[in-house]
Amino acid sequence: MTDRPHLQKFLDVSARLTGFDPATLVGTGLAERYHDLLVEKLGAAGLENFLSDGTEAAAADGKTAAPSTAQQLIRLWYAGLWEDTLIDPQSYREGLLWKAIDANPPGSRPPGYGTWALKPPLRAALARGLGALLLVLTMVFGWGGAALAASDADLLRLEQNNSCTRCDLTAAALSHADLYGVAISETDLSGADLSGSLMNDTRLVESKLVDANLRETYLTGADLSGSVLTGADLRQARLTNTILRGSILRDAQLDGADLSSADLRQAQLVGAHLAGARLAGSLLQNADLSNADLRDADLRHADLRQARLEGAVLCGADLNEALMPDGRRADGPPQSC
Repeated sequence: MTDRPHLQKFLDVSARLTGFDPATLVGTGLAERYHDLLVEKLGAAGLENFLSDGTEAAAADGKTAAPSTAQQLIRLWYAGLWEDTLIDPQSYREGLLWKAIDANPPGSRPPGYGTWALKPPLRAALARGLGALLLVLTMVFGWGGAALAASDADLLRLEQNNSCTRCDLTAAALSHADLYGVAISETDLSGADLSGSLMNDTRLVESKLVDANLRETYLTGADLSGSVLTGADLRQARLTNTILRGSILRDAQLDGADLSSADLRQAQLVGAHLAGARLAGSLLQNADLSNADLRDADLRHADLRQARLEGAVLCGADLNEALMPDGRRADGPPQSC
């Protein structure tokens, strides 16, 4: 029996790239075959380097594996292909592609008579219908290049594990996804479409959501402390009891958003659009609201002590019983201009 000292590490790396756990990978019966293939293609030293730090490994003939070792490995697991060559028939039958889209490989493993009339099982929102197929094809066949492959692998990790810390999910299409309680802290979601998604109790600590679409998204009780949401669209979003302490929301669109009892201490809201937003009972101590648009906002019982309001528009804002920057408690009708 061939000695394979790096087999477990190979499985761990493969799991991170594909989004399927090591047990599933072993269950294909191809783990050792694929491990040995990489030794053949990269050499023992090249494989060890790749598994250790993910650097581009040199092939046995001295050339660099193309388009990248990581993408080739993803393609191998999903379609059984290495440089457009099918490894063997089992590689086709056991390709992760079929698991990812809840389908049987054509010409193999027939589903049974009449099964076409049954409603297919629903996976996570990330893997519904054509979107899931395009996601897998992008990753397997390289549409969009190697840079997309890493992001797609992270999407599959999120689907499989309900978490994806320090991931690259830039421009991810996650509209109306069910992401309740997921852990995606320190993740880049810049430009992502999360509109209408269920993200209550989600952990997004120190994440990047620059220009992300979070319109009408449910974020009740979510933790976004220290996150960057510059230019993000949060109109009509539900942010009740959400933690946004120390977050950067410069020029963010929060018109009509519900931020009742939200923690916005030390948050940067310079130039933010908060017209008609509900901020009743919110914590805004030391927040920077300079030049923010707070027209018709509900700020009753909000704590604004030491907050910066220079240039802020407060026409029609209700500040009844709010603690103002100087510590006094406001009283009376909404602000007039």
